[in-house]
Amino acid sequence: MAVTRSLARELVCPDPASTSALGRSLASVARPGDLVCLWGDLGAGKTHLAKAFGAGLGVTDTIVSPSFIHQLPYLN
Repeated sequence: MAVTRSLARELVCPDPASTSALGRSLASVARPGDLVCLWGDLGAGKTHLAKAFGAGLGVTDTIVSPSFIHQLPYLN
């Protein structure tokens, strides 16, 4: 008999510090090929988590929110 397991998890971080800690923790166990999906309302903390995740991976470039487009190429 096949066993199906869901890898989806819902985590609630009550403040920015815990969101940063979660991002760094995820980065410490991430492996090449892992997929982390973030979704939520505007202002939910997705970019904050992504920045902490990136910092935990050693990313030094600026991580910006894809929800906010600073310059649209077709408007140039």
